[in-house]
Amino acid sequence: MEQKTLLTFNENGRAIIKTVDGVDMPAELSFQCVNEFVHSYDINFEDLQCLCLGLAAEIEKYKKLAT
Repeated sequence: MEQKTLLTFNENGRAIIKTVDGVDMPAELSFQCVNEFVHSYDINFEDLQCLCLGLAAEIEKYKKLAT
């Protein structure tokens, strides 16, 4: 099954939101991109939950690489 990915751009033409099969997430994990994602006009609680869980998973990956 092919995933459908859509990008949402800010006023400067920078991708800030990536939507994969209906789930919104930051387009990249930089502070600036995550900050714009969190403060975007149409963000909802579930999107913020997914963001937190996704970031926690990334942190765990980096911790495993460091040990």
